[in-house]
Amino acid sequence: MVPSLAKRIGINLTEKGVSVINIGNVGFDNYSKIFLRKEQPKMKIPVSVVTDNDVREYEKDGTKKNEFFYILQSNIKTKALEAKTEENVKYFVAPKWTLEYSLFQSSSMSSEFQEVVKQIHTRTNWVDNFELELAKKLIKKGLNKTQIAYLLAQKLEGEYEDAFIVDDNIKYLVDAIKYACND
Repeated sequence: MVPSLAKRIGINLTEKGVSVINIGNVGFDNYSKIFLRKEQPKMKIPVSVVTDNDVREYEKDGTKKNEFFYILQSNIKTKALEAKTEENVKYFVAPKWTLEYSLFQSSSMSSEFQEVVKQIHTRTNWVDNFELELAKKLIKKGLNKTQIAYLLAQKLEGEYEDAFIVDDNIKYLVDAIKYACND
C-alpha cells in the first residue's frame, strides 16, 4: 500500500530508488541497525521505520464475554518509539493504535478503507458499529491485513476527481515516504 500512497501524493518510489521492506513483526530494530555506524563515515541513506504504536483504543472487558470498551491512552509509547530515531534512521509511528485503525480514523481514506474491509470480511456485522467490530478484529488478530492493503492499494491507484488530503491520521506515512525520498 505504501508505494500506492506514494504515487497518490506524486512520488514514484522506484524512480527515487526507494525500497519498501515489510518486516511483518516488531523486529525492525535489528534491521534498522544495519544502517547505523559506530564510526565515520556515517551512512547517508535515509531509512524510514514505519510502525504501529500498539496502544489499543479498545480493551476486552474481562468480566463479560465478547464485550469491549473504549479506552483513552496517552501517547507515551509513540514518543518512546520516535525517540529511537538515530542518525539516518527515523521512526514514524501510527498516531492511532495501528495502521488500520489510523486508516479508519482518516478523513481522506476512511470510506475506502471501510469498503475494502467489508468486501473482505463479509460475515461480520459492520452496520451497527464499524469501529467496535474493527477493534474486535484487531484485538483478536482476525483482520486480514495483507488483503486489505492489497485492495486499498488498488483503490489508491484509481482515478480520483478530488485532490488527496493528508490528514493527521496518515501524515506519519506521508512523512515517512518523503523522508525516505529526501523530499
